[in-house]
Formats: sequence, structure tokens, C-alpha cells
Amino acid sequence: MYGGATVGGRRGRTGQNTMDGTYGPGAADPTLRRRGGATTRGRGRGADDMGLYGGDMGYGYGPGADVTGKPSTNEVYNDLAGQLITYRTNLAELEEPVLIWAFDDTTQPGNTYEYRMRLGVFNPVAGTSQLVEQDLDKKNQIILWSGFSQVTKPVSIPQRMYFFAKDVQDPKRSATVEVARYCLGYWRSEDFEVKPGEAIGKQSKPRTDERRRPGALGGRITDPAYAQPGAYNVPLGLGVTAPLNPGGTDTITTPELIDYRTGNVLVDLVQVNDWGEAPNLRPRSYHEMLYTADGHRIEHMPVSMTNWPKDLLAAYNSVRTEVRKEPEPFRTFKKGGLRTRVQPGMQGGYEGMGGMYPDMMYNPGGPTPYR
Repeated sequence: MYGGATVGGRRGRTGQNTMDGTYGPGAADPTLRRRGGATTRGRGRGADDMGLYGGDMGYGYGPGADVTGKPSTNEVYNDLAGQLITYRTNLAELEEPVLIWAFDDTTQPGNTYEYRMRLGVFNPVAGTSQLVEQDLDKKNQIILWSGFSQVTKPVSIPQRMYFFAKDVQDPKRSATVEVARYCLGYWRSEDFEVKPGEAIGKQSKPRTDERRRPGALGGRITDPAYAQPGAYNVPLGLGVTAPLNPGGTDTITTPELIDYRTGNVLVDLVQVNDWGEAPNLRPRSYHEMLYTADGHRIEHMPVSMTNWPKDLLAAYNSVRTEVRKEPEPFRTFKKGGLRTRVQPGMQGGYEGMGGMYPDMMYNPGGPTPYR
């Protein structure tokens, strides 16, 4: 687990003043709500947020930038800088409780976890004679541990793969199983015809309609065509019209292969005769798919949506909704892309100039990185 500490509560941010005309008429108008100081966020932002130098809509060089009050990257970093505990922080002067964030990178999809935490602090006088009498029992304690916190509420990790028994072909004694997998930020699904003794799911290439999509305005900025200089020597995609690219192959957001392997083997298809759940207490006849992952424990799943339990049906409907979403172009964060991290002491956002986030360009008063 990894932890980070911030001070609870919110501190005021450093004011950011501009000279009139620097970013357009009215940029220094005191009636406008400026970022920082004692002012608050609002719709009336300075001209640098009105689209002249880009904002949350991505390098708009004209009207159309986001002015809905959405926090910019700069504002988020200002908030973070005001709450960070650094070597300059005097812990003795802190009045607010210290907020500890912990991150668990060992979670597994489909599992549920509960957490409790304790804080360990290095004891700089351990093994010395510099302890006061009331702390002599801590002389050999290199780490001073706090008590454990209360147990958190259950944290459920979403699954990244489902499979659903949809139909049975009696003459072939096979089942149609739909396997859905979360891959590169999107749910994708494929139907497989499986016979007893066969594995459920396999690696499959994306369908043709997913691999080739026509280009669109503001298309993927990593396309070679978009890297060519456009008007005013600005790379295409920086708020200007990107060219259409009919039939362009999207090799960034679409994987070459999708791994639909579930790790389960179909054991058998059996016919079941029972009664429906209340209040529909009626006799019914359907098939169940028996499958196993380890060869010892046999699981079963009703075939057909009309026979699925409520939780399985809810999962299927949720996945189908996500599968229908159109994948969006990938936005690179690599050096040379449009969203590169700022290098301390440098400004700008183009190649050789260090790089800043779009809404931090030309915006004074950004947070000072601590080292």
C-alpha cells in the first residue's frame, strides 16, 4: 500500500494578478472573479479562460472554451499545493486533523475489501539517552505506531470480465456464450459457440467495424497527419480544424487481440424442471450450463435471459450499455504530445519548451513544485 498525507481543510490560494491587456480586454477587470486570493470560482473568468489560449476544452483559439465553472488543472494544483505537507510545514502549528490517503494496488477484480489503517512515525531518538522520563519505554522503538483506525465500509472492485449463457443448440449439444471483457477503457463482447469439454472464450481480433473508423474533427493527436504544422505553424488538433481521414486505422485505442479467455471449461448442458420464483410460481423447463475452472468445483448458470437471476441480468444490461459506447480517440501524455507535464522553471507547451498542461499555459501564479 502507498500513502500520502495532506492537511485537512482548505487553505487560501496565492493571488494571481494580470496586467490589463495581457490576455485580452478586461483581463485585469476587478469585477471578474479571478482565480486565487479570497475570490471564488465562477463563470466570469478572465480572458485566458475564454478560449484565447485554451482551457478545459483543449487549446481553443477562439470562442467555445469551457466556462461552466469546471476547475482547471491549475486550480487543482493550487488546491493541492495548499494542502501538501512538505519540509517547510511546521507540524506543531497544524490545527486541522491530518488526512491520510492510502492506495491498494493489490486488489483483484470482483473482490470486496475492508480496510483499517495505522500510522507509523520514525523515532529519531531511538537508542539514545535523549528521551524524557515518561517516554523511556519507547527507547528501543524505531517506529512509533498509532492505533488502528475504524474499519472502512466495504469497497467493491468491479469485474473486468463476464460471460453469459444465452442459448442452447440441441442438435449440436452446444451453447452460445457471450463473453464481455473490459479492455483499454471500454467493454467489448463476442459470442462463442462452445461444446462440452471446450474452453469458454478465446483470443479474438476486434471486428472490422471497430478497427476502421472514419476520422473526425479534433481526431487523435498521435496520427502522423495531425502532426503536420497547420495555420500559424500550429500543429493540427490545437483547436483548429483537423482533416478528415476516411478509413483511417485506429491502432492506438483498438487492441490487436482481445483476450476473451475465461479460464473455464464447459462440462455439460442439462435440462432442469422446477418452479419459477415468487410471485410467478409456475412450472418451467430450461437448460443449465455446467462449467468448472479447476476441474473440481462445478458451477452452474441458467441459459437464456428469461432464466437468469436478477444480479446476473443487471450485470448483463449494464455491460451491454457500456459496449454500445463509441470509443474516443486516445490523448497522449508522452513528451512531444499536447499534455506533457511542466518542467520546473520552464514555460510553454511545445517541443523544446518544457511543456505545460493546456489550461496552465500563459497562466501566471501556478504552483511552485517542492523538492
